Amino acid sequence: MGNDRRSPVSKLIDLGTHLGQTAVVLLVELQPETSDRIHVHLRAYPANGNLHLPTGVQLVLADAAGQAVSTVTAREADNYIQLRLIGQPGEAFGVTLALNQISVTEQFLI
Repeated sequence: MGNDRRSPVSKLIDLGTHLGQTAVVLLVELQPETSDRIHVHLRAYPANGNLHLPTGVQLVLADAAGQAVSTVTAREADNYIQLRLIGQPGEAFGVTLALNQISVTEQFLI
C-alpha cells in the first residue's frame, strides 16, 4: 500500500446554540482512485474534548447547484457521522453542518 495518496483536510466549524457553544470538526478526506475518479469521505466529529456529537446535528451533502443529495443526522451517543461520494477533479460540492436553527455551509472543489 505504498501508493496510498490520501490527503486529509480538516476544518473546525463552530455551531453556536442558545445553550452555549457547540463545536464540531468537519474532516474532508480525498482518496484518488484514478486520474478522473476521487473518493471523498466527509466526517463530523465532536470537538473540545466531547465524546459524542449533540443529538440532531446534521451533515448534508449538496451538489454544485446547491441541491441536497444526502443527509445524515447524529443520534444519541454518536461519536461521528459520515457521508461519502465519488467525484471528478474540478467538480464542486457543498457541505452543511446544522443544529437546531444554526447552519454552516462550506463549498469545496475536488
